[in-house]
Amino acid sequence: MLEELAKIPGATVSGAQAGLHFLLTLPGRDEGRLVELARAAGVPVRGLSTYCRECDCPESTLVLGFAGLKL
Repeated sequence: MLEELAKIPGATVSGAQAGLHFLLTLPGRDEGRLVELARAAGVPVRGLSTYCRECDCPESTLVLGFAGLKL
């Protein structure tokens, strides 16, 4: 999955070594629209901004969980 995401121009992935999810940042894109498009394609994701209340978080960042994926 990481190899395929690395092919997206301008995209960065962080936190992959940390556990059951990672962050996909797509600068210049609308986070809400990215979530809508992913869900429409059957990929359940959340925008990082839903977890941020009183801090600055990277714009256009998706939280991608990979625990329990059915291959």
